[in-house]
Amino acid sequence: MSRNQNTPTSPATEPVFDGKNLTQWLHVIQTDRSPETFLVALKACSALTTPETSARIAETLVKVLPTWPAHTDVGQPGMWTMIDDESFSLLAKANPGRKYYELLVIEYGSPDAE
Repeated sequence: MSRNQNTPTSPATEPVFDGKNLTQWLHVIQTDRSPETFLVALKACSALTTPETSARIAETLVKVLPTWPAHTDVGQPGMWTMIDDESFSLLAKANPGRKYYELLVIEYGSPDAE
């Protein structure tokens, strides 16, 4: 059976970046709220994005980004941070389709909004 976006890789066979596999980096994204650590995890996931991993990465980001602490300015009107830039670049790379654009609208408002 060939792998596709809907077939998760097992942690033992996952790609590794800087000594951690994809599952470990996704766990960092889900649990760590240090902006520096979160940014490193985003960059790691970007390096690990493949057709086999993109759905998991995108799904995690779509769930986590709306919950990111407000004190970091992520998602704040008029504020664009390095985390925003890396997050949305990674989402575009992982190509989740409609979910990506829905998240942009939720986080940053409709283009028709004032």
